[in-house]
Amino acid sequence: MNKEKTCITDKLETSCCTGCGACINCCPVDALSYGRDPWGYYIPVADKEKCIGCGKCLSVCPVYNRKENGHFEQPRCHAFISGNADELNASSSGGIFTRFSQAVFEKGGIVYGAAWSGTLKEDHLVRHEAAETETELGKLKKSKYLQSYIGYTYRDIQDDLKAGRQVLFTGCPCQVAGLKALLGTEDPNLLTIDLLCGNSPSEQFFRGYLSENFGDGAIRYEFRHKENDWRSDCVCITLENGEEKVFTGRFEDDFQSVYHDHTMCPPHCENCCFHSVPRQGDLTIGDFWGIMRTDPSIPGQNGVSVILVNSEKGQEFFDRFGKREGDYLREVPLAWLGGNGYTGKQSRNFASPLRDRFYEDYLKHGFTVAVHRAAKTKNRNEIDKWFGYFEVLLRWMQKPDPVGWLRNRVEECGYERIAIYGMGEVGRLLYEKMKSASIPVEYAIDKRPQKVDGQLKVVRPGDELEPVDVIIVSILSEFDGIRKLLEKKTDAKIISIRDFLL
Repeated sequence: MNKEKTCITDKLETSCCTGCGACINCCPVDALSYGRDPWGYYIPVADKEKCIGCGKCLSVCPVYNRKENGHFEQPRCHAFISGNADELNASSSGGIFTRFSQAVFEKGGIVYGAAWSGTLKEDHLVRHEAAETETELGKLKKSKYLQSYIGYTYRDIQDDLKAGRQVLFTGCPCQVAGLKALLGTEDPNLLTIDLLCGNSPSEQFFRGYLSENFGDGAIRYEFRHKENDWRSDCVCITLENGEEKVFTGRFEDDFQSVYHDHTMCPPHCENCCFHSVPRQGDLTIGDFWGIMRTDPSIPGQNGVSVILVNSEKGQEFFDRFGKREGDYLREVPLAWLGGNGYTGKQSRNFASPLRDRFYEDYLKHGFTVAVHRAAKTKNRNEIDKWFGYFEVLLRWMQKPDPVGWLRNRVEECGYERIAIYGMGEVGRLLYEKMKSASIPVEYAIDKRPQKVDGQLKVVRPGDELEPVDVIIVSILSEFDGIRKLLEKKTDAKIISIRDFLL
């Protein structure tokens, strides 16, 4: 048998590997082990002397061997806020993970999820571990914006299921897909929950950030610290001397500055094939960002969880889930979720146009230099952007009849269905002038979707895009990256506002 054709390491590009560990857990002779690529992402490494060429690793790889899961195309969507203040404050969002875990513990079950290693000095800073009591559950709570080391968790789950125990597994959609591929069949005692995730940078990046900013002094790190209410970019670092440092936003913290704009986004997250519906888990949980803009009456200042019910098994579990006194639980339209977790059908994740440069600089100069070079590029782009806007607007306004010219330009090009990407100052101005010229705009695309004037529909870049003739990009400095993103999602013509107006 030709082993070269039956091992996952020879078939799957490293950049496509999610590090889910299914191949390593399934190998009957342990010929596969965990390695890392140059940026620290987990990949399988093969010992060809041990390999027997059975091909099991190929059959269970959820990327190489994608399978339909029969889950709902239109999951039911719910908003949840725990009525228990302690549970709410101990969670990243609304506290639903705690409640679901409690329901499993009541049946004598076991919960698996991502946990910190404990001291920030051990190998595998974030790894999947088990919890069998509410005390142990504490380590699995709260977001960890890092790739989790699965280790041999899937084998442990197999043993638990064979023993007849109820198991709840939580993880990124790719990890849920890996577990299910390894098991092969649905087990009635297994409930899976996938997370609404944006991207999972490597532990190696995070170690560089810690060592270059705090030396060996950091002993605890908390993403999504709630000192300033519910927000995505507040962190708390505890040092060995007991001092706590709280940083909020990209201007205060280097890691936040390159996480939230997807500058660290790994290629396998950028090209994720697991985050859209039908989802991988029986249930999906995460932050319900933007829900209070949709309905300001929702009391979500300290966090709101979203729950998606993706399967019959998930529905059965959810129906048994009991709302307690003080809880907020409400079914809402799936459309309210917007682009959270890129859940919409055919939605796509994205990487910053600076990602490849950041990765190169990291290998040559380390984390901090790579961050600051990315920041300088962003600042330079910002200056170029405003000069570009000035040029475009000046030359356009110098036309004898700018609004009439705009109407004629659209007619000459034959555009009947128009969308605008970017609703900053220039995008809004373009929209207002198009309204003045009686030119309909189908919708706008922006990372922060909100109604512009109560009429225009605004979607996120990751949402499914309705067919249009042209998308006019108002963000000059990032046009090339935006165009590449949009070309993966639509057949519409994509032009910059400079090319459109000049």
